[in-house]
Amino acid sequence: MQLDGLERNDGIIAIATTNKLKMLDPAIQGRPNRFDVVIRDRPIRLHARKAILEKQVWGLASDSVITDAAESTEDLSGAQVKETAIHACQLAIRANLEPGQLSVDHFASAVKQLYRIDCRRPVGFSDSLNCDSLTQTNT
Repeated sequence: MQLDGLERNDGIIAIATTNKLKMLDPAIQGRPNRFDVVIRDRPIRLHARKAILEKQVWGLASDSVITDAAESTEDLSGAQVKETAIHACQLAIRANLEPGQLSVDHFASAVKQLYRIDCRRPVGFSDSLNCDSLTQTNT
């Protein structure tokens, strides 16, 4: 049996990326000849997450808030950390906060809103995403 319109295409390489490998359909993940090579990149390191957060918050948060947020987002990609920081800043700006008043609660809200993660039971991330430390009051 032959399907109309399909012909052999030698030399074509398909590349796919995802931040949520566990959520892919098993038919795509585990079957031979779907994706022959899987390259897993480790999550970005703490100092890189802190650098991303520092650049994005522009003085709206204290160093301790940035450190807490960086420590609590270890399973997020660099793009997700950036998106979380931007969203946390937007939440703080909407609340008419002054510079330096961005809190860990803003980051926790951003993570919940962007990734629909219940802080007690992360979905789509490993248990190392520590939302509980994000929701503690930072003194």
